[in-house]
Amino acid sequence: MGAFTFAGGTQRLASRIGAARAAQIVYAASIHPAEELAEWGLVSQVTAPERLLPEGRAFAARLASGPTLAHRATKHVLHAWRSGGVSAADEVTRSEGPAVIVSRDLQEGVASLQRSGPGRATFANR
Repeated sequence: MGAFTFAGGTQRLASRIGAARAAQIVYAASIHPAEELAEWGLVSQVTAPERLLPEGRAFAARLASGPTLAHRATKHVLHAWRSGGVSAADEVTRSEGPAVIVSRDLQEGVASLQRSGPGRATFANR
């Protein structure tokens, strides 16, 4: 094609799988099996095509019924880390943390853990 990714895809790819593998993919426009990309850490899970929709919907439902305040904060921390490293992520943690710590979801999650063990908490997104 004679171009490079202007939106930052090359460096983001390199940050996840290393410069050599990113160069291989970008220079050669190579296509790799999903299992290989999972081994490299580019994707976290491989799902059969016929199971993609039901598993994707189930995952989305679990996220939506979970502690969404904490999920939002985690998303911001990871984005800051990818953009600016640990110090940037630490700043976001300090700014986002207090709202999560005083949330009803955290209080109910801790109480549920003490009462019933891991994985049984319910959250009201507050």
